[in-house]
Amino acid sequence: MILLNTTFVIRRDLEDEFLKWIRAEYIPSLQAHEALTDPSLARVLTEIDPSALSFALGVTAPTLDEAMAWHDGPAAALREEASRRWGENFLTFTTPLERLSHTL
Repeated sequence: MILLNTTFVIRRDLEDEFLKWIRAEYIPSLQAHEALTDPSLARVLTEIDPSALSFALGVTAPTLDEAMAWHDGPAAALREEASRRWGENFLTFTTPLERLSHTL
């Protein structure tokens, strides 16, 4: 099982606009990709830059290929749209993770 975690960093005063976008566009597009399940949006509590906020969006995929098909296809177009929209006020990075166990 693969966990695909995408972290978004956005200027603090753009929080409301960003959250509307991610809920109205990014998450519905993700949910339309049948192989991806269990989306979860969270605020990152570690503050690196006082002028910015970070959010993590995690999703589960059965294989790395399925996760990367989403990441490199529909998600890439959405991230590009966000970069055009917010420019240097927006940063994103994705970390694919392999789930080793559901319980320890």
